[in-house]
Amino acid sequence: MSYFDLRFQLKQAVNDSEAMRFGEQGFFFDSSDSVPYVTVDVSGDNAADQALYEAHRKLQADGLDVERAVPNLVTASSMANRFGVSRQAAQRWSKAESFPLPIITDGTTLWYWPDVRSWVQSERGKTTFDECQYPTLDDYTLFNAALLGAGASAA
Repeated sequence: MSYFDLRFQLKQAVNDSEAMRFGEQGFFFDSSDSVPYVTVDVSGDNAADQALYEAHRKLQADGLDVERAVPNLVTASSMANRFGVSRQAAQRWSKAESFPLPIITDGTTLWYWPDVRSWVQSERGKTTFDECQYPTLDDYTLFNAALLGAGASAA
């Protein structure tokens, strides 16, 4: 059985009582710059790309309107925290020629967590508590395109 930890941006925030009720179902809410997000835990025998659709169906069934799926991206500081090393060590890793390529948004350098986790485990022999599986960045792109297409056809 596989375990997936999937994050989605919501079109509308939930109130505290809704968050508590949904929390009992394994939905975890947060926000960044007033943008609401929910993290959904999904387990099963599905492939990672199918887990996105399963999680989306669960959210829809509970009346939550999803804007898009959000890949698990990390900063150098976040990498350091997850591996228990200094931020400087994580920054040195990121300069290695074989390190995964960054994604730069609004001047912030981010990396796709599953790629970083895999690199650090193989190149540095460090492990993390995170045994989740994640969709690929292509899976996220295809899912979000399908979601956008479904929204356009519903309009």
